[in-house]
Amino acid sequence: MRQSYLPLFRACCQCTYPDPALRTDEIIVFFEAEDRVRASKKIVRLLADLWGCRESFVEVWNLEDEHELVLSSVNVSVSRYWMMLEIGSGPSGPVYIDVKRDGYPLLLVSPRKLQQLYQALGRYPMNNAQRLLPPSFY
Repeated sequence: MRQSYLPLFRACCQCTYPDPALRTDEIIVFFEAEDRVRASKKIVRLLADLWGCRESFVEVWNLEDEHELVLSSVNVSVSRYWMMLEIGSGPSGPVYIDVKRDGYPLLLVSPRKLQQLYQALGRYPMNNAQRLLPPSFY
């Protein structure tokens, strides 16, 4: 049986529960869903279960699918997965998720996409896109 393709989504999320033991800082989350409507509901349910809080304490913003992330990328010469790790731009070029400073994003994805995201996270230029050549494995 062939598994159907689910689009990848990225969102910024936070748990605002009053108890500091459950409250979280902003975290970037990658996950898969059928479409945007289902994605917005799915991520709230997933994180409420994961964090052990009610859905009303889960805040989600900047929900974008992989196609939107690629289209909004500043650096079109890098791999598709690098484009999904881009979080903005600065005077010296694109700015990427900084795992050394902020830790890894939460990756709630299929094994195949997990492997691709880990490869991209391990190889992308830590906010120095103009100095390094992009990987050619995609």
